[in-house]
Amino acid sequence: MNMNFGYALLRRNRFSIEGKKRLVQTELAIFKETLKLSQPELPYQVESILAFIQEHLFENWLNFKEIKRRTGIRNNNISSHFKFYIGLGTREYIECQRIEAAKALLQDGDFNVFLISISIGYADSSSFCRAFRRRVGCSPGVYREEMSRTDGKNNYEEVLPRR
Repeated sequence: MNMNFGYALLRRNRFSIEGKKRLVQTELAIFKETLKLSQPELPYQVESILAFIQEHLFENWLNFKEIKRRTGIRNNNISSHFKFYIGLGTREYIECQRIEAAKALLQDGDFNVFLISISIGYADSSSFCRAFRRRVGCSPGVYREEMSRTDGKNNYEEVLPRR
């Protein structure tokens, strides 16, 4: 994913904090569009949950209880259906997608960890750092240093749940 637009101005500090936030939101919108690429046929309820998650991925209130409430799904087994078809539970899926967005922002931008954590839906940077370390195996700062040292060549595996 190429997220280089606007970074020359950002590096020269021509954006205010609000400008930087808008730039991060633009980059996250681009990331969300990549999630909408074709997926195999899924049951309607699983498909509607995926669509809802993709629409609200970076909202800090997003959790399974809210997804069920806001989509109107009454099926008590939907969590196991989601895991069967997607391969991850909803919480794991949301976390993995958010961490992928954070990896792109860490690799391509000069955004601080706090701004990234708030922008992708975490309440604070410490919970983001714990999730990042759990999924990637290192802190966001170490990941950024590694990516800048290796010119963006990813030495880390895809974000997958650790078991």
